Amino acid sequence: MKRHAKKSTPLQKIFLVVDVGIILIGLVALYYLFMPDVQSTASSSSVESAESTSQRETEASSTVETSTSKESDTLDAANYENLIQNQEVVALSGQTLDEKITSSGFIGSALIVQDGQILLHKGYGYTDKEINVLNTPDTVYNIGSIQKGMTAVLIMRAVKEGKLSLTDRLAKFYPQIQGAEDVTIQEMLQMASGLNLSAQPSGLVDVRQIIDWDVVHTQVTGAKGQFQYSPVNYNLLAGILIQVTGKTYDELFSTFYNQKTGLKQTLSYTDFFQLPTPTRNYKTDGKEDAYETPNIISADNLASEIGTGNIYMSVGDLYQYYHLLLNNKLIDGASLKKMWTTAEGSSYAAGFYDRGTYYRAHGAKGGFESFALLSKDKKTSIILLSNRARKSDADLMSQLYKTLTNTEIKF
Repeated sequence: MKRHAKKSTPLQKIFLVVDVGIILIGLVALYYLFMPDVQSTASSSSVESAESTSQRETEASSTVETSTSKESDTLDAANYENLIQNQEVVALSGQTLDEKITSSGFIGSALIVQDGQILLHKGYGYTDKEINVLNTPDTVYNIGSIQKGMTAVLIMRAVKEGKLSLTDRLAKFYPQIQGAEDVTIQEMLQMASGLNLSAQPSGLVDVRQIIDWDVVHTQVTGAKGQFQYSPVNYNLLAGILIQVTGKTYDELFSTFYNQKTGLKQTLSYTDFFQLPTPTRNYKTDGKEDAYETPNIISADNLASEIGTGNIYMSVGDLYQYYHLLLNNKLIDGASLKKMWTTAEGSSYAAGFYDRGTYYRAHGAKGGFESFALLSKDKKTSIILLSNRARKSDADLMSQLYKTLTNTEIKF
């Protein structure tokens, strides 16, 4: 028997159409109910993404600006950490100075400060060419005769403590030196004592033996009261310090300059020898190859320079020493004035040359050479320490000083 499909009535068809309509309306309603949240979320996400990107771009821009600012801004020289960090500084106002130094062929480190701001702090050339170690802002060099000024400060501190007087006679400490009864401590500071060393010690490293040698071989051969450059004055001043304090010169120096004053890049020659890469020096002025043959300074040679030229410093530490000295932080103003009292007709006293509007300091040992110019108004300081001594570097100092002060000088 055949089954017949049941026919829909008109009413059922109407209900079907209504049902379909309701479903469609519901779907549309659901669409508009939930899609705005999705759009809002997407929009919000886009904004956050844009803000994040913008923030990153701003931060990146800020980083670039900060980096550029660091390259162009100066650093405060009154902050000691700025002086001893191994960070090259060439401010915008120091670029011309850098170009002059670079084009001159200078080898060493330079520090230039004006109005309390570091314009230039940089190394040039090699510490050790053989192993390709470059000079840096914190490389240390033998400062030569500039050390005499540091010895003079120790003398003035001993005077302040009542351990000796500037009018004391050399004979009080070394009566065996002929003519010592006519020589004062003040004259020794001025190198106006007439003292000279007839022969240099050799093969000695013990300080007491070196000073004993100096005493035996010292004589008054120059005109008393007139400047005559003679390092033995400061060898003997070091010996006098040992006598009046009961301490070695190295102990006195280290206690005051390293421990009390806080200089971190100032070394005795024995400590210098312990460095992983001691700065080599080159006596190659006039030769095509600046690094042709490293110069060797023996331990006994350096030991004989007690009080006069066996200390190693960075340009930063040397500047800090001058800054403290000129601002009466190492000795008081009255003591500084006495220390810098020159002999008649002379501009030299205690490691400095008084040139009227500025102070000049210079030292040399082997292939090391040190230069300093300090304006008396304390606005301008130029320090060059070199491990390849050259006559032309004196002219370079004059050029740098003129660039900063518009003053013609002859170093």
